[in-house]
Amino acid sequence: MKSLRASVVLTSLARIASAFSIPQPGESLPGSSPALSGAPAPGPAPAPAAPGRLAAPGRPLRRSLNAAVAEGAFAEVFGACATGAVITGWALYLGASAALIGLLGALPLGAQVASLPAAWFTSSRSRKAVALWAVGISRMTFLPLLALPTLDATPATKLHLFLAIVAISTVASVIGNTAWAAWMGDLVPERLRGRFFGRRTIFLSIAGTLTSIGAAILLDRLAPLGWTGAALSGLTAAACLAGVASVFLVVRQHEPHAGAEPRV
Repeated sequence: MKSLRASVVLTSLARIASAFSIPQPGESLPGSSPALSGAPAPGPAPAPAAPGRLAAPGRPLRRSLNAAVAEGAFAEVFGACATGAVITGWALYLGASAALIGLLGALPLGAQVASLPAAWFTSSRSRKAVALWAVGISRMTFLPLLALPTLDATPATKLHLFLAIVAISTVASVIGNTAWAAWMGDLVPERLRGRFFGRRTIFLSIAGTLTSIGAAILLDRLAPLGWTGAALSGLTAAACLAGVASVFLVVRQHEPHAGAEPRV
């Protein structure tokens, strides 16, 4: 468990260094990186504001952008409590072999093959609806883990159930990421993207770092007492609560017409 706790601490520091880069394996894009790559092709420049007046985002857009920042912070809490080192902790607790732990590490990258069919599926449907359902499934799928330590089943059955939960969550996360990137590309006006995603990344880094440190402290205090299962279950419960909050905040964001510059 010492290596696990050290991994959690290093993960919290890595979130600061990689906050504005490619998402780390296992992290959900809606809570980690800006959707600059999902932006629509640049169109005609918006008309300049009248002299003496500074154009400001409209009320629905402002509410959506604020909700997107808060949603990202809760998604970082979910990521710190349910992915990365915590997933490895669950695997070790359930007696997974080195090969299975390696499979868990490769799963987020392997699941990216779902991006192409997800993009095709999303292109003819509401991006918000697809993102909402996919992100919700990816985060709520962890709920059964709460009962896993006390489940009356063989260790092999528990391990297989754990692997199925992680696999479903990972694939659903890829689908949600694809829809979310396309949605944010249309939601955030081009002239606001740099400022908005820069501010959003700051809040995400703070939330993810503090939560990762808290998870490390929890494991450090409870594991020596033989409460590793309780600690992992507590972190999973916190992750699910953060997932519920993030889904609620996704609902509060509106969806503009595809390819249209949001009204400001």
